[in-house]
Amino acid sequence: VSVNIGGKVINGETVQFYYGILVSAFSAVSMFFAVKLADKLGGMKNMVVLAQVMNAAFRVVAFFIGFDTLPKMIAVIAIISISSIPTNMVGIAQRALLCDSIDYTEWKTGKRTEGISNSMQNLTNKFVDALKLIFSGLVLSGLGYDANLGLEGQTQAFYKAQWPLFMLLPALGSVLYLIPFLCIRYSKAQRA
Repeated sequence: VSVNIGGKVINGETVQFYYGILVSAFSAVSMFFAVKLADKLGGMKNMVVLAQVMNAAFRVVAFFIGFDTLPKMIAVIAIISISSIPTNMVGIAQRALLCDSIDYTEWKTGKRTEGISNSMQNLTNKFVDALKLIFSGLVLSGLGYDANLGLEGQTQAFYKAQWPLFMLLPALGSVLYLIPFLCIRYSKAQRA
């Protein structure tokens, strides 16, 4: 879909710029309310769960709305922007949960473990990033993507897969992200 608004062409490539501005604005404002929202939800873990559920649900809804008209494109941008509010608070929640795990280890063993905890988190992040790159390469290869052909010379399979990949893979990622968080249980003594 391409739309000419005031002499500017808005299409799949340029809409990402406007989408980025909108999401960034929501993200910046949401950071000020992360702790208050977490308190209302019963903790940072619950905020992470809410964020991932919202991201998955809203992306599935946006996928079915589609993007073939300007109103649909605007609706999708609005839906994803709204779902980004709790999703962008996840960074704050992750840091708080990491600190909680360090405190838990001290409570359990009497020793602080910041160094090893941060090292393991960095190693895990690098491992996850490597897996993402491998998976992305496999998906692009499977779709017949050739970087030398540019955007105009790709296979039809590549073009048809863009929308499902953009909407549904992050939704799947959110569902998978939930698995470890749904296994976390705190006793009353641990909460104190």
